[in-house]
Amino acid sequence: MLVAGASLAAAQIEYRAVTDRKVRPKPTLPKMGKAGTVVSDPVYGTRILRVTDGNTDPGGAACVTASASLQNTWNADSTRFVVSCGGTIVYSFDAVSLKARISDDTVDLRETPAFSFTDPDLLYGTGASPVTSQSILEYDAKRKKYRRLLDLDRVVKGFEGSPGMLSVSANERMAVAFGGIQDTWRYVLVFDKTTGAAKLLDTRKAAVDGKAARFLMGFGVHLVNIDKSGRYVVISKGEGGKFPNLVVWDTSNNHFAEITAEGQGHYSAGYGMLVNNSSTFPHWAQWMIRPLQPERVGEFSRLIVPDPPRDYGGRYEHTSWNNAQPDVPAPVFASIMRYADARNPLGPWDDEIVAISTSRERPNVFRFAYHRSLPLGDFWDDPRGNVSPDGRFFMFTSNWEGTLGRAPRGRPRQDVFVLALPEMVRVGASGPAARGRAGRH
Repeated sequence: MLVAGASLAAAQIEYRAVTDRKVRPKPTLPKMGKAGTVVSDPVYGTRILRVTDGNTDPGGAACVTASASLQNTWNADSTRFVVSCGGTIVYSFDAVSLKARISDDTVDLRETPAFSFTDPDLLYGTGASPVTSQSILEYDAKRKKYRRLLDLDRVVKGFEGSPGMLSVSANERMAVAFGGIQDTWRYVLVFDKTTGAAKLLDTRKAAVDGKAARFLMGFGVHLVNIDKSGRYVVISKGEGGKFPNLVVWDTSNNHFAEITAEGQGHYSAGYGMLVNNSSTFPHWAQWMIRPLQPERVGEFSRLIVPDPPRDYGGRYEHTSWNNAQPDVPAPVFASIMRYADARNPLGPWDDEIVAISTSRERPNVFRFAYHRSLPLGDFWDDPRGNVSPDGRFFMFTSNWEGTLGRAPRGRPRQDVFVLALPEMVRVGASGPAARGRAGRH
C-alpha cells in the first residue's frame, strides 16, 4: 500500500490516501440507517454520512445530486449544499460533526442551481415557477431573498422551451443554454453579474451577437459549462451535432475550436484547463488534461501513468473539479461505476470514489471509498459526485446496493451521501507546506 504525501519537485495538492493499483473486490456492505447515520468505509476508513432518506420529501421521492457532476452544488465554505428531492433543497452542513439538516423549504430554482465560488450565501439558477422560468435568479440563503439578475426573454423575445442548467465561474460570470429543450437548445448566453455585460451565441446560425462566428455550427446544445476563469465556455453538441462532440468558445475574442483529439466523454473545467475521459476503448480508465485555448485544445497529456491495461472498460464515470485552483494543481475527482454486464476483469478504482492528480510531477490516483451504488437500470443510480470547492468533502448519489427501500414508482430508491475526505496536503519543492483536514478521523 502506497500513501501519498512525500516531497515533490513542484507544488501540488495531494491527499493522505491509498494510491496503489491493487484490485480490491467490494467488502461486505455496511448496514445503513436513516438520514444522519455515519458509517466507515471498511477498506479505506473514510466516513460517509447519509444525508437523505424516504422521509426527506413528503412524497417519498428519491433524492439525488446534480445530473452533471461538473455543477458546483457546494457553497464557498462547505457550510451549505443543494440536493434534488422532487425539487431543490438547501442543506446546512457542520463540517466538524459531519451533520446536515434542511435549512429551507424547496426553493424556486430549477435544473440544480450553482453556488457562488466567493460568497457562501449566494445561489444562482433559473426560476422554477411560471413567473420566473425565463429569468436568471440570485438566491440569498442567509436572508432567504431572491433577486432577478436577467430576464432571458429580454435577450431573445418569445423563445420556446425552458433554460438548461446554469453554470457559474469563480468571478461571477454565468453561462446557460436556452431556446428549446436539451439537445435542441440553440442559444448560449454568457452573463457577467459584476458588469451586466452579456454575449449571445446562436449555434443554429453560428453567430455571436448577430455577427457571423466564422465557425461551422448548425447543431443544438446538450450542455454548457463555463470554466472557473470565466473566459472559456465548453459546449456539448446536441441535435445535429457530429463528431467531435465538444466545442470550446473563447469569449474574449469569439474564437472557437472542436476538441478532436481524445475529446469525447464527460469532462470538468478548471482555470483555463479541461479534464475529460474519452470513454472509448482502450482508454476507458484514462483521463486527459489540456488547455482550453482554442488554438491549443489538441495539446493533451494523459493523467494515468503508466497507461492502464487495454482490458479496462465497461464503466460509467463522471468528474468533478470544483476544487481546481488558479495557482497550484489540484486533483480532479471521479465517481466510477462498473457496468452491470461488464465482462472485463475487475480493475482498481471500479465502483470507487477517487481523485486523479492533474500534475505531471507525480501521477497518483487517490482512493477514498466505495460508493455502493449498483447499476439497477435507472438514470440516477450513477453516483454523479460533486467535490466541495475547498476539496474537503464529496457528495454523491447511491442506491446502497438496492437496500434503501423503494421510490414511489417501485424502483430501488437513491439517496444523497457525503464523504469526508482524508487529510489534504499542499506539497512544494521543500515538502508539505500546508494541510487541511475534513472533520475528525
